[in-house]
Amino acid sequence: MEMIEITGYTQEEKLQIGTRYLLPRQLERTGLADRNVTLTDDALRLLIGGYTRESGVRQLERTIGSVLRGVAKDVATGVLSDATVDADDVEGHL
Repeated sequence: MEMIEITGYTQEEKLQIGTRYLLPRQLERTGLADRNVTLTDDALRLLIGGYTRESGVRQLERTIGSVLRGVAKDVATGVLSDATVDADDVEGHL
């Protein structure tokens, strides 16, 4: 039997998947789809490099969801109405 080794996604591929698919899905799930809430590419890169340790994107989606739940809490309490989450803001929302 021959073993086939499959590599995981690169950092850039994870960034594209996060931007195109995971972020919109998590915005919808957290009720922020109709708000002006965005994550910058630098914030996503920080999540990819600093908070996920897998070759896939499952943990990345969970981490994006965690950040957005923190933003949703701030929106619900009136602290924020709209938000752009950059790399400096990530830790405060986790």
